[in-house]
Amino acid sequence: AEKQTAALKRRLLEWAVFPYDLTEDDLLRCIYIIIKDALACSHLHMPDNIVQNFILTIHNSYYNTNAYHNFHHAVDVLQAAYYFMKTSQLMDIGRDASAATKSLIHRSFHVHDILALIIAAIGHDIGHPGVNNGFMTACRSPLATLYQDKAVLEHFHATALCQIMKRCGFDIARYNPGFNEAEFRYVMVETILATDMAAHFDYIEKFRQLKSRCTVEAAALRRNSVTVSQQSRLTDRVIICSMLIKCADISNVTRPFHVAGSWTNLLNEEMGKQSDLERKLGYPVSMVISPETSARSQVGFYRGMALPLFEAAVDLFPSLDFTRENLLENIKTWEQIQEEQDRRLAAQNEQR
Repeated sequence: AEKQTAALKRRLLEWAVFPYDLTEDDLLRCIYIIIKDALACSHLHMPDNIVQNFILTIHNSYYNTNAYHNFHHAVDVLQAAYYFMKTSQLMDIGRDASAATKSLIHRSFHVHDILALIIAAIGHDIGHPGVNNGFMTACRSPLATLYQDKAVLEHFHATALCQIMKRCGFDIARYNPGFNEAEFRYVMVETILATDMAAHFDYIEKFRQLKSRCTVEAAALRRNSVTVSQQSRLTDRVIICSMLIKCADISNVTRPFHVAGSWTNLLNEEMGKQSDLERKLGYPVSMVISPETSARSQVGFYRGMALPLFEAAVDLFPSLDFTRENLLENIKTWEQIQEEQDRRLAAQNEQR
């Protein structure tokens, strides 16, 4: 077991991870390793039996009938968030003074945000029904009514996660006197809400504004004339966690191409099922994915949605530049596939 744990710890610090290559038991162990590390880095304590019960409950709260939004996706996002915090030294701010003062971004981050981001990452899609917010609104689902058509699933995931923590006794304040539970929950919930792709570019603008603010504050700091309020610091903490989870949520586009392509196939399968459901119910079909044009839609997403996000992230954390480089490589590959698909389509049209 020790050898296996050591091997998994090494695996978690690799970028070419594909959760489907691991057994279910190994995935559960991975979550345990990450949560225990996050607790230690956050200077927090939680009994082992509660951590294990929490992990099993999280596992059982995902529908593995979903091709994409399932437990494997949750572990993928968790590992990405963990990897980002490791490479950017955010995991070290509580035990390494030089890491804590590395930049204004690092100073804005709180040690408890390490655990908030980790818990948000593993729980960010709990109970996902395999259809998107548009579908939930179109079919007038009770959840859409409850959350007034705004970030319907994200609100649901956040609420469900808070309920699971309560049910499992994952009560951080109980075991850590003086712990600010309200602030922790606020950061965690806001982080999950950031995964709503409808607000994608609003968040990218927030990340750019944070970068500009940090540049101004760095200059003021050199003149010893900067004061940052607790409220604005909390806002910045949420922005940093939001950026990291957004990057982690779509991080598969920056993995090696064979991994990225596998995730694309799984997402297309899930979206195809939603399209079938929409046809049966007489709703407008939100997304038509055909094998002949799949590469074109990937190029559009990678360039239009993913690239602006990862560029903004690299501006804040230069150590994440590998994501941008991998993304650009994957775009080239998708463009080559698109050219081939276009040629085949043109040839078929000529034959008609």
